[in-house]
Amino acid sequence: MSSTQRSVEDWLDNLCDVWKSITLENGTKLKSYRVFSPNELPSAPIMAVNAPCVASYVDDCEVQISESGHNVLGWYGISEFHITKDVKPSNYREVMLFYRKILAAAFASYMLTNVATGSGGNGGHFTILQNTQGAMRFTQFLNPATGVPDHQGIVVRWYVHQNVGAGYPLS
Repeated sequence: MSSTQRSVEDWLDNLCDVWKSITLENGTKLKSYRVFSPNELPSAPIMAVNAPCVASYVDDCEVQISESGHNVLGWYGISEFHITKDVKPSNYREVMLFYRKILAAAFASYMLTNVATGSGGNGGHFTILQNTQGAMRFTQFLNPATGVPDHQGIVVRWYVHQNVGAGYPLS
């Protein structure tokens, strides 16, 4: 199967690597969980103890089929930036400074490698949906056991345009 006829597994880890480029205040890199090679996502819900980290996933796919063979997949997804270890109002400054870091990483990596052809992102691109309300939204993440907010962060909505060419294999 050629890489132009594949799917999310071609580029999602590259997006995760974009977020890994973010440097934290202590000089370390942000933990960004890869999904496919290898799957680094935790087996339990992400909680305050895991922060700071980011988990990315697809939540919708738009399919554009063309008789000319220029078939396109439009991937909509979310990156959850878990930034703080609690919900103190004094954390707001730290969270707000992350907007700049997220934007800088995204703008520096507008083209994801291997998105469409496996060579430098030709035919595909990644962008934050800036014209969509809520494209970068402050949030308080809930503790799954109690349902009470236990840490803060930013939810980023993004889009990847993937040209899959003519045909699409069934297996």
